[in-house]
This record gives sequence, structure tokens and C-alpha cells, in this order.
Amino acid sequence: MLRSTAMASLPSDWPSLPTFDQLLVLARYAPDELARLQRELLLKCQANASSDTSKHLIQQLMFQLHSPRYQAQAPAERLQILFQGMASQMLQLEHSLQQSQQQLQQTSPSAQA
Repeated sequence: MLRSTAMASLPSDWPSLPTFDQLLVLARYAPDELARLQRELLLKCQANASSDTSKHLIQQLMFQLHSPRYQAQAPAERLQILFQGMASQMLQLEHSLQQSQQQLQQTSPSAQA
């Protein structure tokens, strides 16, 4: 139930994301376009981040994406690293949301009755 509520409240100005297959095609045939898309999405996420910690984490990710070591990898490998990082952040977000929901349930008047 929490997931559907959270997903329904996404900002309306968020860009639609390409599918994984489309991103893979970009990685193979248009790496500059993929890099532009990464920058654009990360800047938008950073601008909409709800906390300084989130903004800092996004800034660290942007630094990693621009590092020479990362840039030396094949575009498909860069895409894999990016998706692994996104999956890790989503798991942390889900965990935080579950903790918040538990705290709300414990402090709600119906839970104390």
C-alpha cells in the first residue's frame, strides 16, 4: 500500500525515463546522449532532493560519474554501475519509508488506544 501511495505522488514534472533496453541502445550507439541524459536526470534529482544528505549523495554520484576511471569504462559497464547505484539507493529509500511508516503507526492515536 505504501508503494502505490508513494508512486502516485511523484512530481508531475519528472521526465519519463527510457526503458532499460533503450538505455542499453544509447550506451552502445550514443554514449554522449546517455551521458547527457545521466547529467540531466541527476541535476533534476539534486534540485528536488528533500534533504542536504540526499543532495550530497547525488553530488558524490555525479563526481563518480565524471571521474576518469568511470569514463574509461565501456558505456554498457557504466550503465550497469549506474543501475546498481540506483537499486542500492531505492532499497535504502524503501527501508527509510518502512521505518517512517512504523513510527507513524506507533504514534497515531488509534495505535495508542
